[in-house]
Formats: sequence, structure tokens, C-alpha cells
Amino acid sequence: MNVVVCVKQIPDPADPGALNPDHTLKRDGKLILDESDSYGVEMALQLVDKAGSGEVTLVSMAPNGEVSGLRTALAMGAAKAIL
Repeated sequence: MNVVVCVKQIPDPADPGALNPDHTLKRDGKLILDESDSYGVEMALQLVDKAGSGEVTLVSMAPNGEVSGLRTALAMGAAKAIL
């Protein structure tokens, strides 16, 4: 069974962000995997394990090619990621 999981990378809540003059968030900080999406990745991994074969593929969007959140999900056991 192949499973695709959409994941979102969010600004690290432990690192307070700054705003641009137009009141938008500056996107130069570290992004992390959204905690709720990590549950989806874990569920997908369990489904593939229960099926006996297959892989988990992650799909995400991120500014400036930031991949730290995707690397976290890949470390959980996902086979590949599409940014």
C-alpha cells in the first residue's frame, strides 16, 4: 500500500517571529513539522506496516526551499518527500 501524506511546515513556536513593515511574518526563521501532521505521518506508517508493503510519500510547500520539517518526517520513516 502506498500512502501520500500532505504535511505543513510552520514557524517554530519556540522562536518568536518578527513582522515585516506590512505586518506579514518574516520567513527567514526555522520551520518545523506541524505537530498534528506528525500524527498523520505516523498513521500512514502504521497503515503501510499493517499492509506488509508499500511506502509513505510526503507532499509539502515551503518558502525558500526550507526542508527541516520534511527531514523530521523522513526521519520518522517516510520513503520520500516532494517539495
